[in-house]
Amino acid sequence: MTRRAAAAATGVAAALIGIAAGLGVFARGSGSFTTVVSARSETYEMAVDGVYAYSSKALVSEGVGWDVFSLLVVVPALVVTTILVLRHATTALIVAGGLMGYAAYMYLEYAVTWAFGPMFPLHVAILAVSIAGLLAIAGEMARLHEPIGDAFPRRAYAALTGGMALLLTVMWVARIADGLTSTTPALAGETTMTVQALDLGLVVPISLPGSTFKGVRAERAA
Repeated sequence: MTRRAAAAATGVAAALIGIAAGLGVFARGSGSFTTVVSARSETYEMAVDGVYAYSSKALVSEGVGWDVFSLLVVVPALVVTTILVLRHATTALIVAGGLMGYAAYMYLEYAVTWAFGPMFPLHVAILAVSIAGLLAIAGEMARLHEPIGDAFPRRAYAALTGGMALLLTVMWVARIADGLTSTTPALAGETTMTVQALDLGLVVPISLPGSTFKGVRAERAA
């Protein structure tokens, strides 16, 4: 049952992300911006139309790039993964977990960062489906009780997760310190540093245990 639930969640996520990313790419508006001043005296350019209206130019430019990636890479990967999960491929569950983690983080960020508009319900729906999918995948993985084989790239995984945690910490601590000491923080029209909060509050704590995975495995083997 949990495998079917996991497959259902990845399939629904693929459809919803396809719609959201497609709208982000093809309904982003005319590309017109107007110059505005935030309540904190920051001057920035704001989109005047499209599904991302009222968001800053910097946010729209980056967000549309991620929409293209989601549309061309993530959605097809989710479709293929859904099929493989239904065929009882254990490796597919690991891939599905990664993809659903991406979706959960991405659309949590979208839901709390973009200016409120017609995309908000869709972003929240994708977040909810992604969280449900992660829970289903975790339940199925726990039920299988399959050990991690020697072919798993433990050193590379530990280096990747540890390096990511360190990089984000260095980047964002410096950015936050600069914002707190600046008269006019660089917030791109936002009221706070949402991305920095999510990265330091979610990504870094999740990544740190992964950076010690090799050591844990070695201890067990011993």
